[in-house]
Amino acid sequence: MNHILTIRRFAYRNGYLLILAGWLLTFSYLFQYYWSYTSAPEQVKKTLQKAINKREKDFAKLLTDSSLLLQLKTGKADLKTVEKLVDKDYFIFVASDGADGFQTRFWNTQAILPDYSLWQRADGIWFEQLINGYYTVYKKTKKLGDGSICQVMALIPVKWNFFVTANYISNDFAYLGGIEKYYGLSDIEQTRLKVQSTDGTALFWLKELNNLPQPLNSTTIFFRLLAMLCILMFLHKLAAMVTERYSFAAGLSFLVAVILLVRISSYYFPIPFNLRQFELFNPAVYGSNKILRSLGDLLINSFLLLWVLLFIRRYGKLARKIPLRLKHNAGLVTITILLFGTTILFGSIIKSLVSDSQISFDVINIFKLTIFSFAGFFVLGSLALNYFIIADWLAGYLKHYSHRRIPIQLLAITVTGLVYLSFNINSSSVIYQLFLLGWLLLLVMLLNNRQMRLNFLSSNGKTIFWLFFFSLSLTFLLISENGKREWNDRIRTADKLSLQTDPSAESLLNIAMRNFRSEFLQREFYRFATSAENQLLKDSLISENFSGYLNVYDTEIYTFDGNEQPLFNVDSVSFNTLSTVYNLQSKRTSSAEWRYYEESYDKFYYIARKIVVDTTENRTQGYVFVISRPKRYADQKFNADIFYRSDTKVADNTLSYAFAIYKGNELISSANDYPFPIHLDNKTRSEKIERKVSKKGYTELWYTSANNLTVVIAKSQNRLLETITLFAYLFCVFLLMLAAFRMVQYFLQLGLRPADWKAHLQLTFRTQVHTTIIGISIFSFLIIGASTIFFFINRHSRINKERLSRSIAIMKAEVETALSNHAMFDDVLKLYDEVAKAELQGKINRISEIHGVDVNIYDPNGNLQISSQPYYYNKGLLSRKTDPLAYYKLSKEYLVQTIENEKVGTLSYMSIYVPVRDEDGKTYAYLNIPYFTSQNELKQEISNFLVTLINLNAFIFLIAGLIAFFVTSRITNSFAIISEKMKEIKLGKTNEAIVWHRNDEIGELVQEYNRMVKQLEESANLLARSEREGAWREMARQVAHEIKNPLTPMKLSIQYLQKAVDSNSADTKQISQNVAKTLVEQIDYLSNIASDFSSFANIGNPRMERVNLIASVRSVVELFNMQENAQVAFTTTINEAYLMADKTQLNRLFTNLIRNAIEAAGEEEAVVEVHIDLRADKAVVAVRDNGQGIPAELQQKIFYPNFTTKTSGTGLGLAMCKSIVEQIKGEIWFTTEQQKGSTFFVELPLLMSHE
Repeated sequence: MNHILTIRRFAYRNGYLLILAGWLLTFSYLFQYYWSYTSAPEQVKKTLQKAINKREKDFAKLLTDSSLLLQLKTGKADLKTVEKLVDKDYFIFVASDGADGFQTRFWNTQAILPDYSLWQRADGIWFEQLINGYYTVYKKTKKLGDGSICQVMALIPVKWNFFVTANYISNDFAYLGGIEKYYGLSDIEQTRLKVQSTDGTALFWLKELNNLPQPLNSTTIFFRLLAMLCILMFLHKLAAMVTERYSFAAGLSFLVAVILLVRISSYYFPIPFNLRQFELFNPAVYGSNKILRSLGDLLINSFLLLWVLLFIRRYGKLARKIPLRLKHNAGLVTITILLFGTTILFGSIIKSLVSDSQISFDVINIFKLTIFSFAGFFVLGSLALNYFIIADWLAGYLKHYSHRRIPIQLLAITVTGLVYLSFNINSSSVIYQLFLLGWLLLLVMLLNNRQMRLNFLSSNGKTIFWLFFFSLSLTFLLISENGKREWNDRIRTADKLSLQTDPSAESLLNIAMRNFRSEFLQREFYRFATSAENQLLKDSLISENFSGYLNVYDTEIYTFDGNEQPLFNVDSVSFNTLSTVYNLQSKRTSSAEWRYYEESYDKFYYIARKIVVDTTENRTQGYVFVISRPKRYADQKFNADIFYRSDTKVADNTLSYAFAIYKGNELISSANDYPFPIHLDNKTRSEKIERKVSKKGYTELWYTSANNLTVVIAKSQNRLLETITLFAYLFCVFLLMLAAFRMVQYFLQLGLRPADWKAHLQLTFRTQVHTTIIGISIFSFLIIGASTIFFFINRHSRINKERLSRSIAIMKAEVETALSNHAMFDDVLKLYDEVAKAELQGKINRISEIHGVDVNIYDPNGNLQISSQPYYYNKGLLSRKTDPLAYYKLSKEYLVQTIENEKVGTLSYMSIYVPVRDEDGKTYAYLNIPYFTSQNELKQEISNFLVTLINLNAFIFLIAGLIAFFVTSRITNSFAIISEKMKEIKLGKTNEAIVWHRNDEIGELVQEYNRMVKQLEESANLLARSEREGAWREMARQVAHEIKNPLTPMKLSIQYLQKAVDSNSADTKQISQNVAKTLVEQIDYLSNIASDFSSFANIGNPRMERVNLIASVRSVVELFNMQENAQVAFTTTINEAYLMADKTQLNRLFTNLIRNAIEAAGEEEAVVEVHIDLRADKAVVAVRDNGQGIPAELQQKIFYPNFTTKTSGTGLGLAMCKSIVEQIKGEIWFTTEQQKGSTFFVELPLLMSHE
């Protein structure tokens, strides 16, 4: 019955968490399956169709405005109208016939341009695949107000289909992002997901891609995470209830079992959703074993472990009080091994996270930090907190078994560590583990200082100290591992540079490629069309032509047919990717056939291409690409970066590197600004040598390869900057985790009661000062950061505009000269024939290479005629029309130049346009320079600034924290002095005045305090005298009353005896015996009165010793069980519980309570229950009787001296009990119910296991 009642009460108090979780899950399913466009295939189709139809209707509305169409056709629309049309998220074109032929007169985008075949089709709405994607085409022929005819077309993008993808170019749906992994489309293969136009025409059908789960929207994920958090809180409260109601072991077992069940299930089932769909759970980023499969798994597991440890720390403090059942030597060895093993385990996980993962902790470059980096920081913080709780717990046992002797503890850890290291002396981690051993010794010394003990959910100086300590420790670890990683990367870069400059390799590659003769490939190309012959021919070509020295390269042959489709290649690299690399990204080598492609600072490849032409039919048979990689990089894949120039790209890491390459002792090439010598004095060696040289704030890697090349790579030392930045990140992570834990703790304690929250969040004066100063620091960081970044963006834009203006001014004259030499004139426009254009293309290419920029030339109608990078336009990344706003400003407003912010995918860049005029001032072309790399430069500037700002604010944050600490300490210490003095104020003793020498606000308070103390002392003397007199009178009255009670029967007995003697009564002897018995009883009664008053007077002089509470209570119970008419039952959940108390007084305490419980039963048989339970670090003894209960009017006086409900007695029993309990620093209280009985509770503090 009690169990059912307990469950009901718990459900009533905490059931709101499950109700809230249920509603959150309900809302998540509603959002996912009804309100989200990704909810279900039918909903996806409906949303996509709605988006397309919306733009069809918008275009149809535009078609009704004949006046606007006429303005667009004739080029008379104003800038505001053009800008409004450019802002639309679909593409509008107006075309018509004229003196210059059929031309596109207006366009609002540079993304796509409809070709002539589209304009030739009949009016209507249809679906079309164009060069860069799939579109809904809406075409209409309109007769305008002036009687002319024009054709108007809208291209509504459905899904992009660029020939290659990059970070800023993705082939996703135009209006429904994030579903491209789950859906495809087709206008041929029909499915149930038909998308229609506004007129009912079937445009295309959506296809569900198999074996992929439906994507979850962010709202659904948020609701499910909140629901899971509510369920976990409910389970936590349930485990806490089990702990308090039954035992700590039962509560902990329940919590651990539930966590393991849920966590193991999440590995195999989508609880709360499919975790593997997120990149955080990608094993390629980080993966250690089957348990720690990914960074996300490590994050979840570390937080769950932290939850269990905090539960143990909160509810399992008994484990700190009872020593392990081990002898001292065995216990010392066991605990030392556990402590050292825990340190090695957590240290290895942290080291693996830093050095063996793809996670960047390079805080110097902000834009290199990803979501994985910040998740990694939180994992590090969680692991550190987990480790500290375990280490702190084990350190308590270590103190116990070492008898608090620090040298023994340090010696035991040192011996254990050295023994372990001796067995792993050949391990590559031995230095790291030796560092961990030294760090552990420091930690143990700090833990032995009682002032350094940490309560994680308190806000005091000790907490900040430990956060500072672990942040600093992790900072040094990360700095060390980052340094090792950077050094290895530098060696790889040096090795790559030594191979890159090897002319022997390029010569042999050139010789190998000569055997790929055109006539041979033409004759044998048919063999590539079948799988077996394809592989046989490729293997034969590689073995015959790439043996010997070229074995250091891993060579692959890729074949494609005339339609650019792959023919049985080893992987899925596409034709477009290889063409991009070959045409756009690669550099020329000494061999005409081969190109050199550098993907990043440590990955490079050689690539060659052969176009196989069938000369008999004059058609392209296919393509052959040959890729040769150094074998150490053979596992890398291509990742083409479209918008960079091969002659200007610098790899990410080489931005901070300066390197020089020496052949023999002479410098043959160098890069970046560093004073390398032009020749070396030392002799180069024929074997590889790696050595480190520190010089004037730089570290140099000297790398000598086997081919007599020496590579020197220098990098500036930024250790101090990196250390401060990394420390700032980690310290902030610890603070955020601390705040999160505190909020969860408050929620578990206070629930959803606003009044309790308001009362609990009353900030102390110290906290208010800390919060204000640190808040101002954070606010200033945000304001300064935001305003400065805004300044950087504006300055960067201004500088780039000035740079582009200067560059185009210089190039304009050169281009005008080139154009004038190759132009032919007619009566209307300046045109270019094909021969002249080819020669002009060569000149434009040379101008582009000299100035290091791309150059485009448009004719007066905005059509691209010549480009130094035609690949962008031929492959559909950009259309062959100029930017519409730039065209308007140049052709209608006649500006001398215009700079526009243009976009390809998500890549924003600047582009400058100027008109090119002849000697008569007539514009016959437009010169354009797109500046694709401007955003990268801006990111680098912002990154450098943010690093500086973070470091500065980290310093300010620490200084502000220290200032706040000292200021509040000074103020609160003054208040503490006054508070302590006020606590010491007692009537009847001399209360000292406070000495304060400063004349400030606190001085005024001190003066008032001293005045109050003086007045209080005078009043106390008067009160004390009055109370003493009153107390003596009351005591005299009580003593007189108690003494008078036995004197009356004594007097009567003696008078009766005297009367019997005087009358010579025959039974005088019997009467004498009765009188003597009465006198003895009354004298004993008088003796008990004296003893009670004596005991009450001596309570203030206890003899404190270590007492076993369980044994003491059991002995008192056994004593009362010898009495008749009384049943005393004793139960407990533990065997031992020690406390500091006076053993005699402790026995008197429970003797009085049990005696009162027996006497409360009156004439009925007394049934007394005594039970001992644990609550946190205290024992609660309950004494329950079966009496009549205590009346309400008497409950307030129950512990008053001389108060009793019995007909006899001094009334000091419960008063003595209260005094004894308070002497032990415990509490005593009672509950009572009329006609059912009362229960007295005694709560006593227990000793820790090592105390």
